[in-house]
Order: sequence, then structure tokens, then C-alpha cells
Amino acid sequence: MKFPKIKGCKFHLVGGCVRDTVMKKPFNDYDYVVETELPFNTLQYIINQMDNSRVYLAKEEFLTIRCRIDGQDCDIAYPRKDSDYTDGRHPDKVDHVGTLKEDASRRDFKMNAMYMDESKTIYDPFNGMSDITNKIISTVGSPRTRFKEDYLRVLRAIRFSIQCGFKIEDKTQYEMLFAAYRLRKISMERIKDELNKCFRINASRTVACIGAFDLWHILDYHKLNLELTNRKIK
Repeated sequence: MKFPKIKGCKFHLVGGCVRDTVMKKPFNDYDYVVETELPFNTLQYIINQMDNSRVYLAKEEFLTIRCRIDGQDCDIAYPRKDSDYTDGRHPDKVDHVGTLKEDASRRDFKMNAMYMDESKTIYDPFNGMSDITNKIISTVGSPRTRFKEDYLRVLRAIRFSIQCGFKIEDKTQYEMLFAAYRLRKISMERIKDELNKCFRINASRTVACIGAFDLWHILDYHKLNLELTNRKIK
């Protein structure tokens, strides 16, 4: 695992790649938070000047850069704080913050709010390691707030539960039941994508979770139908 090398920047892996490293599972997506005084446009410019590196997509309003650095595709973000989520999916505004803990406070689940630096030191401000040890999924802060920010997190919690074999913590489950109806606000494509990921992992558990969280009406609302097939998944 190689970290980007840019003068004046300290990179931290964050989210799923740290979770999977702790669980000794392979991962393909590299997500970094960068601590730096470099302005956003300057960092873009430096990446584009590096060998075997280029910026694919930069969104300054979200402080994110999708790029290749030294041959490795990755996503880079500045530490951020989100404003209100009027559409139940995306923040209306993103602000640059000074600490990793502030950045972590906007993330969905505790096990996804851990950071790892190049020395493999893990920063875990919300005890995500404890959730992994205890095989529990719980939100960072208030579950009601986290799901209100992004209703797709209801399906992400289900997917992580199926994928990792973890139990969803009681308060988190309770708020998921109330938030599930709001999945009507999320696009059909995103619903389909998340549920198909669940089905590929374990079809029977996915069907059980759809029933347990009363999600059949969401499939009906988005006109999503199930079809049995023996086609191999590529």
C-alpha cells in the first residue's frame, strides 16, 4: 500500500479501506483525506504535473478530487463539514475544517470513521474499532440525524450488515424503520444499485432484510421487480 507523496501534504486513508484493513480483507478503492495548507487549485495543479498522475474530476464545492497519483487511482478530500441536506442525499454546502475529528463527525457509521496514516497508525475518534470487534453497526452521533442527511444510508447499513455479518445496533435499527419510507426521495438507480450489491452477497438475507425493514413498498414505488436467474455474476 503506497501513500501519495506531495510536499506539504499528509494523507490519511479513510472509510472502507481502513475498515477492511482492520478486518484483514482486500479492498480496491483508495479514499484519502489530506491535511494541507495548499489551496484546492494548487493541489490539482501539482497532481497534474506529477509523473503517471492526472486529475479526472475535481469538485471544489465539495472539496474532492478524483485522480491518479503515481499510477494509483484514488479519491482525495479535504477535511470537511457538511451543512443541511435539503434533498435527503447531498449536503447543500461543504466547508473546510481543521481536524480529522470534525471530518469524522459527518460520516455514516463508526466503523467507517477511522483514519490510517502512512505509518499504519489508526486514528479512531468514534470507537469504530470497538464496533468491528463486537460485530456491530452503529452511526456516528444521532442515527436520526445521519439517516435524515442521506436516506440511502438505510440500505448501506443493510449491505454492511450482510457483507460483514454484523448486527445493526438497536437504536440504529429503530431509526432505520422510520427513515425507510423516505427512500422514495432517492433515485431508482441508487436504490437498485445498493440492493443488487446486497443480493450478490447473500440473496436470502437480503430478502429477509427487505421484509424486516418494510422495504417492499419502496420497490413497488420505484417499479423495481425481482427476477430469478442462474446467470453468473461477472
